[in-house]
Amino acid sequence: MSAPGSAHLALVPADTDAPPPPIGAPARPLAVRQIVSPRVRRMVSAIWATGCAGLLTGAFLVPIIGEGGMAMMVLSGLLLVPFGIALGCFALLDRSRETWTALVGAMAVLAAVVGLVAPAQRAAMEMHVAASQAELEAVAVEIRAAAAAAPFDPDPGRGTYAQLGQRFGPRLQPLSVHGPIPVDGGLLFRSSNSRGYTLLYADGVAGPRDDCVDRRLRFLGGHWYAAECRDRPVD
Repeated sequence: MSAPGSAHLALVPADTDAPPPPIGAPARPLAVRQIVSPRVRRMVSAIWATGCAGLLTGAFLVPIIGEGGMAMMVLSGLLLVPFGIALGCFALLDRSRETWTALVGAMAVLAAVVGLVAPAQRAAMEMHVAASQAELEAVAVEIRAAAAAAPFDPDPGRGTYAQLGQRFGPRLQPLSVHGPIPVDGGLLFRSSNSRGYTLLYADGVAGPRDDCVDRRLRFLGGHWYAAECRDRPVD
């Protein structure tokens, strides 16, 4: 017999009448299985970041080296596509906080890079003009004197534009510009790169009017402006 006031322990049988779980209900796993290893996720994220850096670097080099910068941008874009898909698949398959954080972070980095492309190209153009301003200035003065020495000839094959290009082309090539075009108020120099820029040497000298009606200018330094023609194409 137990002493008065002592605790009584009793075994309560399991409730055998409890209803079974509904058919089709997912079973609760004992532990969350990690499908994607952290090492693989970090490697893919690092390659993605490298591709974004290459995209921004290529955009910065386009105004300076032209096709080389474009090639870097294309290769970086091709690198981003498969590894971006891989990060998306990791997030869908693993469904862990780490994989979703990696995916959101990768998209944020890409959005930041896209937003920095235009400022990077402007900075590269300004640096290139600043580094070559003395040479560009000297050539522009000579071109202006040569253009004023003879009447303007609009013939595209043997006129003023062609003569100036033949005479000053070898000196302009190291400066990554070509095509000195006298216009009203200055000289236009187009980048020798297919996706480069257009410079205006604004000396205020009267000249022939060109075809561009809406030209936007951005001051670079000295007599130099970045020129962009925003005329709408005629259908």
